[in-house]
Parts: sequence; structure tokens; C-alpha cells
Amino acid sequence: MSKYGALFFNQGITEELTPYESAVFLKKIKTKPGLIKVIEGNNNAVPLIFIRILNSSNPSLGGLSEVIYENNAWCVNLIDTIQGNSAEYELYVFVKSSYHISLHPQKWGIQIYHKGVITHASSQRPLNLLEGNNFVLTGNNWNGVDVGFPCAVLITTIGHIGMMDSMGGKTIRVTLCGRGNHIIPHSMIVSGQMSTTSLGKQYFYIDVREYGG
Repeated sequence: MSKYGALFFNQGITEELTPYESAVFLKKIKTKPGLIKVIEGNNNAVPLIFIRILNSSNPSLGGLSEVIYENNAWCVNLIDTIQGNSAEYELYVFVKSSYHISLHPQKWGIQIYHKGVITHASSQRPLNLLEGNNFVLTGNNWNGVDVGFPCAVLITTIGHIGMMDSMGGKTIRVTLCGRGNHIIPHSMIVSGQMSTTSLGKQYFYIDVREYGG
């Protein structure tokens, strides 16, 4: 706690000053599997999108999630091969501070400049990005990670698995998903040819309670 300083309030809520061009929270989307339009227009405003499933107790999920730019919009392509359209997911979307302000111009707030260049702005919730490096695969058994609080995981490919089968092999692509306090695998066959297994342990996630979860 500072001995000296100032607090600024907007309708009773403390204003946060966020470093400009950092990632800030834009919105939360509740969705079913499919192609979900997240942000229309600017293909330079690449969003960071975190995902969790709301209604599953499965130790792992069949399917994939990926962020793509299609038809002049950033979208999430979300596939669930086990629960299908009965599955419910939440997406947490983060964008650059400057893009956030272009969508939601501030009527009230604070902006700090240095030599004519904006360095900080208020009325935005900064991304509190958490990192793990302990996601493991033992044989064919997935071990989910308990992070101790409700979480959503950054949509990204963590790796590929090459597996033999009666047809000579297959390749499985692996992404991750939050479920309650756990991070669990989301995987699907993407090729009829066997590739070399390459699976990382590193993942990024958020505490959804900070963003209305």
C-alpha cells in the first residue's frame, strides 16, 4: 500500500490503470460447439481466447478448439465429438487496450501520456495470465491438472500424438480446456497417417472469478 497517492472512482467503482497495448478483458461468451464469431472486422486485432466447459465430468474431451480468421471475423472453431450440441462452453475474450477503447470509447476515465503518447488507460480489466508447466501424458491415460480454482485455458495446440492402429497409424491433435478447477485434454484425430509424437507440458490459463466466472 502506497503511503501517498490517489484513488479514482467511477460510480463508486475503483478505476484500474492498465498499461496501454496490454491485453484486457473484452467479454465472456456462453456457447455451444460450432463456428463462433468473436470479433468482426480488424484482422490485426488478434484476440487471446480462453475456454472452459460447464457441464462435463469427463476426464477428457473428444474434439478440438482453435482460433481462426474467417469471413472478416475472428472465430472459434469448437468441436465436441462426445457431447455434441448438448455441451456448454464459456469463452473469455481479451484484446489490446487500444482496440478495446476503439470499441468502447470512454465517457469518463483517466489516460496518462508521455511525450504525446498514451501509456496507461482506465476502465479496463488487465489480463492476469497464469502459467503452468506440468501437463503430462502417461501411456494412453491423461492426467488433468488441478489448479485450485475455476479456470479457463488459452486456446492453443499443445501438441500431436502419433498412434498405431490396425490401419497403420493416426495422428491426434491436442488442445486443452478448463473444467471446474481442472485443466483437461481436448483431442481429436486429424490425420490418417501417423506422425511423431510432440506434446508440450506448458499451458496458460486464467482464474475466471476475476472476469465474472
